[in-house]
Amino acid sequence: KYPVLILHTKGRVTGKIRKTPLIYMPEENSYVCVGSFGGSPDNPDWIANLQKDAEVLLEICGKTILATGEFVEGSKRNILWGGLVNFYPGFGYYQSLTSRCIPIVKFSPKI
Repeated sequence: KYPVLILHTKGRVTGKIRKTPLIYMPEENSYVCVGSFGGSPDNPDWIANLQKDAEVLLEICGKTILATGEFVEGSKRNILWGGLVNFYPGFGYYQSLTSRCIPIVKFSPKI
């Protein structure tokens, strides 16, 4: 029902490629993902990996795309969060389970 991509990040400690399936919301020519981790008190590892190296690979519908991840913050985050919760209501539920601000990442394909 919801679109899923496979995010490839470089492990910040090992340097090994880590793969994470994530629900994404398309936005213009980008893909928006949420580091909800099911409402856990901690961010998922892929967030920390992305903070160290924003260059990633995305697998979407059998295609591999080189992309750069950018954390969405401030008023842009607030606007986008409403759209994300409408798109996938589980995100709102996950936020209710944790006191941390769940990160939003916009992946833009490299041209």
